[in-house]
Amino acid sequence: MSINQANGEWSQRQYYKFLHVPALKDLSLKDLLIKVAVASLCHTDFMVREGLIGTTPPCTGSHKGSGTVVATRPSVKDFKIGDRAMAGVLYHVCGACGDCLGPDNYTQYCQRSGGSLGVTTHGYFAEHARVDATQTAKKPGRVSFETAIPLACTGYTVWQSILRGWTQEGRVDRARRQWSWSGAFGHVFRDGGWLELTKKAGADIVVDARMGDEKVVDEVKNVTNGWAIATACAVTKMYGHVIQLAQPDEVVTPFRELARQVLRVVDKHRISIDTNPFNGLNEIGKLTDLVQSDRMKAKGIIIMDPKQVKKERESGLEMV
Repeated sequence: MSINQANGEWSQRQYYKFLHVPALKDLSLKDLLIKVAVASLCHTDFMVREGLIGTTPPCTGSHKGSGTVVATRPSVKDFKIGDRAMAGVLYHVCGACGDCLGPDNYTQYCQRSGGSLGVTTHGYFAEHARVDATQTAKKPGRVSFETAIPLACTGYTVWQSILRGWTQEGRVDRARRQWSWSGAFGHVFRDGGWLELTKKAGADIVVDARMGDEKVVDEVKNVTNGWAIATACAVTKMYGHVIQLAQPDEVVTPFRELARQVLRVVDKHRISIDTNPFNGLNEIGKLTDLVQSDRMKAKGIIIMDPKQVKKERESGLEMV
């Protein structure tokens, strides 16, 4: 394809720069080329920009993208041109190591992969993105590009914690109420916008960490009626479950199957996802400033292709 694309690229400790580069047209046997409709900026992107993950610049930013398949290979059977997709982070697992061949779904541990989009290889702040079909999920018809974006990272991460850590209905409900908290990456308790969003989501208890440690502890004691110690013991006892969210040393979340599951759940139960949309890469600076402020109260996204978004909205389907 002789398409030029405007990429949001960065140098360490600098903001994004705009470059015109050729489209990534060389597709391997399991690749898709998607025209990006929506991309997102999140905590990991700041870590990449600051050089904390060992990324070699320049690297096209954003590890979350949704869009439409515009090219593929005959060897790819699960996708066709025109499919709307939520694309993953991992690119080309080897398929031959112990993690890839093991009895459990641990391909996300593969040490021989081709990298992570937006982290060690080019991501979604571009007109087109080359992605791994085995790490990509089709979107249900009623799930919009904007809704799919938060699910491509925070959504399926929290979904995995629910599947692995909670089995009782009440516990799942409590976990679900923390969905928006995970997306805040620790800011929800300190920033007014995230506190407001958490209350809107129906959280039973919201504690503002800006009160200071002692007042926060007193508040937790009051609302737990003295049972907080039982929770602490439960997660540290033998065979207790500790589920680390946000940014661990290794990314250990299998994308594709969990992405399919969480997309189906959002579609079935009509779960709404709040976002802060910005139009085009020329507004990346505004989004960056918002993320770093205390006004942020939803996932920040960039509308890369307004035509795709408009077409979806005019489809006649009741979108979420």
